[in-house]
Amino acid sequence: MLTCAGLVSTPTALADPAPAPSDSERTTAGAFSFATPDGVCAVDVTIAGAAGGVSIVPNAGETIPADAAGAGAVIRFSVPATPGQVFEGTVGGAGGAGGGGSNGGGDAGAGTHSGGGGGGYTDVSSGGTLLALAGGGGGTGGGHVVDWGHGGSAGVPTGTGVFAGGDGMVGQDDDTTDPGDPSAIRPGGGQGGQTAAPGDGGVHATIPTQSGEAGTGRDGGAGAADPGADTGGGGGGGYFGGGGGASTKGDGAPNHGGGGGGGGASFVDGSVLFDSATLGSHDDGTSGMISLTWQLCEYDLAVTKTSNAQVFEPGVPVQYVVKVTNLGPEPMVAGDTVTITDAIAVGGTLTGVQSSGGGAAFTCTPAVGSPITQDEIDCSRPDAAGDRGLDVGETLTLTYSKALNGGDAVTNTVSVTDRGNPANNTAAATLAPAAPGLALVKKAKPKKITKAGQKVTFTYRVTNTGNIALNPVTVAETRFTGTGKTPKVKCPALPTGLQPGAQVVCTAKYTVTKKDAARGKIVNVAVANGATPGGSQVGSAPSKAVVKGKKKHKLPSPPATGARASVS
Repeated sequence: MLTCAGLVSTPTALADPAPAPSDSERTTAGAFSFATPDGVCAVDVTIAGAAGGVSIVPNAGETIPADAAGAGAVIRFSVPATPGQVFEGTVGGAGGAGGGGSNGGGDAGAGTHSGGGGGGYTDVSSGGTLLALAGGGGGTGGGHVVDWGHGGSAGVPTGTGVFAGGDGMVGQDDDTTDPGDPSAIRPGGGQGGQTAAPGDGGVHATIPTQSGEAGTGRDGGAGAADPGADTGGGGGGGYFGGGGGASTKGDGAPNHGGGGGGGGASFVDGSVLFDSATLGSHDDGTSGMISLTWQLCEYDLAVTKTSNAQVFEPGVPVQYVVKVTNLGPEPMVAGDTVTITDAIAVGGTLTGVQSSGGGAAFTCTPAVGSPITQDEIDCSRPDAAGDRGLDVGETLTLTYSKALNGGDAVTNTVSVTDRGNPANNTAAATLAPAAPGLALVKKAKPKKITKAGQKVTFTYRVTNTGNIALNPVTVAETRFTGTGKTPKVKCPALPTGLQPGAQVVCTAKYTVTKKDAARGKIVNVAVANGATPGGSQVGSAPSKAVVKGKKKHKLPSPPATGARASVS
């Protein structure tokens, strides 16, 4: 906002910014769609895939490890955004006991002790472009061994591209009390989603039909079924889904456990600014999420202010020119409009609006040609997403006229607010009242009359002693004692008038007559006159020039009595 009652001022003005929006987020499974709010130029995005399910039933005295289920990936990045732009996708659901989480989680194999389902992936797109996908974690195998059959976690990006998920852990298929027995049969864990293909299912060492299924596209593979118990865990969903784990071949003995499902692959598009990625929670039942933190545009506006006059005349309109330039670094978008605040402008008229940029023209309230009824002039250009302000490097020029009154100087303090530097948000400017004045100095050359027919030149030096230009400026003879025709004063053309402190020299020619020569003296008195732009008249004090006659020869004094006269 800015105010424009002074002569010249160059503060940095800042427009009326859109308010800061709240973050947008979804923390439960399902589709989402968020439109970019006004005033936003970028968004910081965090997405997380869901965790796999936990289906291990610990034996007495045992505790399930905190990382038994595969965790989903958590990806953070930034991307440019414009108001109205839509970000959409789906938040993945957590894997459960047997069932895979929504959005790609693979199911565990069927059986009386089903493994854990894989977690679903969370994806976000805009304008048909997939920006990022956070893979889900694999589910645990079904069974009772707490140290085997864990689910693989999703791939963790270190930049842009595709990142493979972790493999599911092998299970335990042995009735011995030593789960670490090297002779034990290990139901294979599912392979994590790869960088170019889904992960393979875990392989059963002795029964091929109880191997896990490979992932399919972005869906995790199903864990292997078991005609008895303790099936494999489902693979996590991802850019490429993870494979499901193999099942046991036993009957659910205390030392049996199926293989874990593989984690899903993750993806970050090269068009975004990657920040970081980690693994999320391994906790059973943790769904994915998305959070969008909107970043408002940063721009700096510079304003200049000039007037068509250095001073004001009471009741005479003064034109103000206000130029506002966006110095960047970002454009003004929908919701960020230019608001000029000027209490002095109330009662004036907006006379012109022009921008240096292309595209649609700016419109203001009030409209051009309309009276200004409040201390704000709001200007913007229409845009598909809503009214907005200036592009980077673009200048908006406004002109308006206002008549000032009173005999005192008018000082106006400008105050503005924005998201930029607060140190340059105020400025003051002063416009002084007009004080017109003229001075005249008249001279004659030559200064003596010698004979009839002699040419005399009168000069009239006129000085503008006031603080306002005068136009026209004339010289009038008020007394002339010459017997000839009164001389006609000629002044040079003054296209822009006589500026304060400037001078102009006018001249007049006169021919001496016999009577003038006989009289021996010519007196000439004149005054200078001028008019202000508002039509006020001002005159100088009279100035006199005298041309004297030829001095007469003095006779010698008579001689004293009795003395002889001298001979000349």
